[in-house]
Amino acid sequence: MNSLTADIAIIGSGFAGSLTATILKKLGFTVALLDKSTHPRFAIGESSTPIGNLVLRDFSKTYDLPWLKPLTEYGLWRDYYPHLRVGRKRGFSYFKHIPQERFVLRPDHGNELLVAASKDNERSDTHWFRADVDAFLYKEAQKAGVMCYEDTMIDKARPGTTWRLSCKQAGKTLFDVKASFVIDATGRAGALAHFLKIPSRVESLRTNTRALFAHIDGLPSWHNFLVQQGMPPQDHPYYCDDAAVHHLLDNAWLWMLRFSTSRTSAGVVLDASSYSNPIEFEDIISEYPSLLSLFEHATFAAPTHQLVKTDRLQHWWAKTAGPNWAMLPHTAGFVDPLHSTGIAHTLCGAERLIQIIQQHWGTHSMPHALEQYDQRLHTEIDHIDRLVYGCYRSMSHFDLFTAYSMLYFAAAITYEEDRLAHQSAETTQTRSFLCAEDNRLKDIIGSTYHHLVDLLNAGPTPEAISEFTVETAQRIAPYNTAGLFSPRIPNMYEYTATL
Repeated sequence: MNSLTADIAIIGSGFAGSLTATILKKLGFTVALLDKSTHPRFAIGESSTPIGNLVLRDFSKTYDLPWLKPLTEYGLWRDYYPHLRVGRKRGFSYFKHIPQERFVLRPDHGNELLVAASKDNERSDTHWFRADVDAFLYKEAQKAGVMCYEDTMIDKARPGTTWRLSCKQAGKTLFDVKASFVIDATGRAGALAHFLKIPSRVESLRTNTRALFAHIDGLPSWHNFLVQQGMPPQDHPYYCDDAAVHHLLDNAWLWMLRFSTSRTSAGVVLDASSYSNPIEFEDIISEYPSLLSLFEHATFAAPTHQLVKTDRLQHWWAKTAGPNWAMLPHTAGFVDPLHSTGIAHTLCGAERLIQIIQQHWGTHSMPHALEQYDQRLHTEIDHIDRLVYGCYRSMSHFDLFTAYSMLYFAAAITYEEDRLAHQSAETTQTRSFLCAEDNRLKDIIGSTYHHLVDLLNAGPTPEAISEFTVETAQRIAPYNTAGLFSPRIPNMYEYTATL
């Protein structure tokens, strides 16, 4: 049996595994990148955010990767890599639907919310067509000299001072990989968690959802649908489909992410407490006449012309790093797609882990740094869960949902501004995703959530909802540099960054 030796073995060659491998190779480490599948392949988790773009920009500058910079803006991406399918994302669009009623725009914008995250179309965020992007980054890892192995199953993983990974192709043991450090970038598969028999702590998460999703062809734009229904949108700060579009239902929501082709990523996320039995996509949208009309002539395109149905979306491992191994965030735990945190959180975690390896490799300080990495990931996952779960609790009351969601936008904008103002490796190590280390902000989120629960238990009245909104605005005032709660036009937020 053949064997190869590497400083670092990375399991999983999605965007995060491949990018991490490329950077570590650039830093002088020998890296083996292993994946049980091959590229290109279907994947979701496609919506980037300004935070993700900031990390990619810093990767490009810090590690001299000029080819990476075009992925930070829609216009650059389109000009430099037109063969990589992508979608323009100006921000977040929300539309509240009522069962058995057609959607009708309200003059006061009381059933829609648009939050711009970029200044214009050229500098906007992007939706990643993951089959293209993941394959592109994998090829860059190959070009950088990473030892890449697709269609390779790890049969056994023996931990120790040196890891030994037994790898199979076509069911036959082909080679061993000996590595001083192992990174798990397998996402939900959680390869190391299974090899190391790490217990799950998913039951600690408040959010409990499942999803039905696919890539879809022939889906009309929501903007054009409204126009055809005699309701041309007014006051929108951007074309509403150039966004992560959220159609809010009762205890569920439907996403639509449009790519530059005719293809759209679409899926329904269901609150498991309200949808405990199996249900079909058509059964859900049939209760909402406008959505039923919108999807009337659309067809499932990928994967293999059918819908994917998940069990519980959430996962969270009790241990996410050890003395010579670590999970990237999307492997360590995942909460929900509601706030598009997946790509950005994973990139932030990869950045932190790369810096730990760079600064502590071969020293006695490495285990302690990884212990801090583990603690930080747990804090961030819990933080995301708090921000998401309150939105699910309030989803049936759009005014409450809108007010509670401002907690997320305040956290995201604060993180972005802090990162832009303090650019150094030291601040990257101390800064947590979405300001999860900020105890004052966590107290604000906690008190707002308890206020929300009390209000829902008592039965929300217009007066109580108004009071909740005012008090939430007062609570986040120290973090509200972007005019949240006071846009020029109700629920229509133009570009909000102050830097």
